Amino acid sequence: VVVSFVVKKDGSIGDVKSIRKINPSLDAEAERVIKSLPAFTPGTLNGDAVDVWYTLPVSFKIKKDEIKKDDSIKKDEKPTAMTRSLEKVTLYQGDESRIVPYERIKNINPNLIDSINVIKNGGRPEVNVYLKSV
Repeated sequence: VVVSFVVKKDGSIGDVKSIRKINPSLDAEAERVIKSLPAFTPGTLNGDAVDVWYTLPVSFKIKKDEIKKDDSIKKDEKPTAMTRSLEKVTLYQGDESRIVPYERIKNINPNLIDSINVIKNGGRPEVNVYLKSV
């Protein structure tokens, strides 16, 4: 999740919002964590305190037993520019790989996914989904 926020003139955190959303639960947690940060030393310009905007990526590592069904991507969520430009995804499992249409990854059980790698290749993202070996 990528979060943007402002460090105000008094050092407090304000205007916290997720600008690259992943999942409603994770987005809310990233915003909560940023809002709970202690006061910063405010930025200065010519000796005067000023508001300073920051953009910060927040990474999550979720254990398999912490995944809940309500944390899956909702079907009514609008596609992002990245997902609109995707046509196919490469699935890897053990030593095997296969290319599938992007729409098929929505049907993969999240508990079977070991990792996902997104690479920007010439302006178009490539997505590699690594499945756990069974």
